[in-house]
Amino acid sequence: MVLSFKSRLLLVFLFFLVHLFWAFPGIAQNEPGTVELFAPVPSTVERSLADIDNISMPEMSYDQSSAAKSSSTKLQPVVSETGFITLSVDGLGVATNIEGSIQVSKPAGATVRGAYLATADVWGLSGTPLPDGAVVLNDVNVGWEYQVSLDTDVFGPLRWGIDHAWADVTPIIAPLVDAAPAGIINITLKEIINLDGSILAVIFDDPNQTVSNTVVLFFGAQQTSGDTFHIGLSEPVNTSDPNLFMEFSLGISYGYQSDIYRYQFSEVDVNNIRLTSSAGGQDDGYADNGGLITVGGIGDSPANPVNPYAGPVNQRTDDELYDLLPYVSDGDTGITIDTFNPSNDDSIFFAALFFGSTTAVVGEGIILSPASVIHEVTDEYSVAATVQDDGGDPVVDRDVTFIVISGPHAGLNETIATDSKGKAVLVYTGTTLGTDIVVASFEDSQGNILTSNEAVVEWVLPPNESPVAQCKDVTLTLDSNGQAVLTPFPVDNGSYDPDGDPIIFGLSRTNFTCADIGAQHAVTLTVTDDSNASGSCVANVTVVDSLPPVPDVAPLPQVTGECSATISSPARALDNCAGAVVGTTNDPLSYSEQGEHKVTWTFDDGKGNTSSQTQQVVVADVTPPNVRAQHIIVSLDIHGNRSITAPAIDNGTSDACGIASLTVDPSNFTCSDLGANSVTLTAIDVNGNTSSAAAMVTVEDNVAPIINTNAPETIIPPDAPVSFTASAADNCSAIVEIVDYRCYGFTGNGTEHSKMQSCVVSTSGDTLTIADSGGVGDNIAWTITATDQSGNATTAEGHVLVANPGKSKK
Repeated sequence: MVLSFKSRLLLVFLFFLVHLFWAFPGIAQNEPGTVELFAPVPSTVERSLADIDNISMPEMSYDQSSAAKSSSTKLQPVVSETGFITLSVDGLGVATNIEGSIQVSKPAGATVRGAYLATADVWGLSGTPLPDGAVVLNDVNVGWEYQVSLDTDVFGPLRWGIDHAWADVTPIIAPLVDAAPAGIINITLKEIINLDGSILAVIFDDPNQTVSNTVVLFFGAQQTSGDTFHIGLSEPVNTSDPNLFMEFSLGISYGYQSDIYRYQFSEVDVNNIRLTSSAGGQDDGYADNGGLITVGGIGDSPANPVNPYAGPVNQRTDDELYDLLPYVSDGDTGITIDTFNPSNDDSIFFAALFFGSTTAVVGEGIILSPASVIHEVTDEYSVAATVQDDGGDPVVDRDVTFIVISGPHAGLNETIATDSKGKAVLVYTGTTLGTDIVVASFEDSQGNILTSNEAVVEWVLPPNESPVAQCKDVTLTLDSNGQAVLTPFPVDNGSYDPDGDPIIFGLSRTNFTCADIGAQHAVTLTVTDDSNASGSCVANVTVVDSLPPVPDVAPLPQVTGECSATISSPARALDNCAGAVVGTTNDPLSYSEQGEHKVTWTFDDGKGNTSSQTQQVVVADVTPPNVRAQHIIVSLDIHGNRSITAPAIDNGTSDACGIASLTVDPSNFTCSDLGANSVTLTAIDVNGNTSSAAAMVTVEDNVAPIINTNAPETIIPPDAPVSFTASAADNCSAIVEIVDYRCYGFTGNGTEHSKMQSCVVSTSGDTLTIADSGGVGDNIAWTITATDQSGNATTAEGHVLVANPGKSKK
């Protein structure tokens, strides 16, 4: 409604009193619109009113000509960026000349694309644009790029409102943040004059993003009575897109809320549906003039108020960060946002849109779609520019200038008028591989040239046809190590590339071992062309082992023996799969028969592969008997003969295999062999080996001769002279000799007496001659000795009786 002149004067007087109270220590303003003397003020920064009053102000120039350009305007987009980007927003309100920290949230690996500072002074009568250096950021004075004012005329001729300033602080922020690790980064900020606070927005190039995002930063002075701005989208909304998100952030100054005071707030509608009725407060400052600042950003949640029509309960009821997705539907191409400030003194001077997987334009502007596309060379590419006015309605019959600003078709440009839907379409055909970046521009209602987002078209070759893989089954043989390496070529059965491109072969598996025997193995052959397109097929690989075991020792050692030979251990072999293999044989392992014998060993690896090896067994008795002979003494028998046998000479003859025969030569002895005789003891073993040894056989004659005489018992005297010859029987030969004789007779009493003087007897060797026998009754006796060549001697006596001639002889 319209106030009367009197009412207007009364309000001016009341506000004059408020400013008067601010000028004196001990008088405090508790809540905007109320005055309370010496009342405590809720605050997030430890300070007192006395501190505020005692802050010294540096001398600064307020020359309007040197300040940044100033205007009175509603909230407008001042920065619009698309690409793989993310956004960090934070606010801070501190007392004058008190240094605080404003924060930046840096993603891993990200770098600063742009950093911007929006600052609001306190609500008051001054209305003077903010001087450069009013804010010191990271010890650097900030110079302003834009300034706007929010004015009201409720106080007649007095200018009452808030001044806002905007600066590009990328040169200050980028070196500091790019060098810092990922995470929260604190940056010092100091207000040199009395300000409500500042908002720092940082746009990052973020390698963690996989789709193109949009950031639009708004700056200005939103009308407290309500303002509207329209967002145009490059593509219709697709809520099933997993990468789609729509975050909306507001920055508000001079908004105070507490658990007691709940009357300062802003309302926001999205597409005519209430989003919040509790925006505002001093979340990022403190509860006093000079610290009334809040912005949706670091530490805030995009969860929307549960009851969008509920007012604030305290300054944290609403954190000014919102999710717009619940307010859009599939197919939407625009979003309308309305703001209202029933308390008529909050200042919405900053907003940010952070959209994922889409691009957007706000208010009067132009947007290109599609934002990114891939086209084949020689195809036509169409990019549409949509122009809307400040109300989001299409701008008809407006010239749009398209230009390819970079890429293989750089410099191409064309001006096309918009149609009834506010669209102008550029169509051109690609001729060269590469990436074009296209922008479009038009002249807005204020005569300014507005430029669209960048549209990217990548010109590529026509679709590459994938190679065709053709397989054949393969039998793979293991090597001596039990391994096999499969190469693509045995598997390939004529694979080819339809485009004629060279292809590279690859296998899903190349190495096989003994464990793979006995089953078919599916192996994928992949053929890939130089465009990385591929085709595949499956071959069955059968792994076989065709190698027999290999003997450990070749040739096997000959087993020998003289009497017999036995193989003590089996032959062994090594197999590529079975490992150690013990040979088997059907042949005997022991032999006693002289000669060569063959044993055949067989090695079986259990996979059907066998090998064999022969081993010679030789039984050869080459050692003659060990003949041991002894000397012996033998005696001739009565016949002058003596035979000996080999055992008599043997003194332990032996042979490992056994003695077949043992002989001695000579073995028969006679008188002619008396004495020492050399004999040979010969042994022949069972295998025909002969060996001999000499021995001495001493032949002795121990048989005495037997004397015979041819003398009768009696002789008569007329027989004389008569001779008698003695002889000796000896096994060899003997010498007979009559060594003496005697003649004797007997007396009547039987006493012998000599008759040597009466008989004539002579001897010659073995012969006794009686020339005169003496008288009748005489006895002639003689001694005969027989001695053989061995010295054996026999003594005998011959005797005759001289008898009466009338008696017969005997």
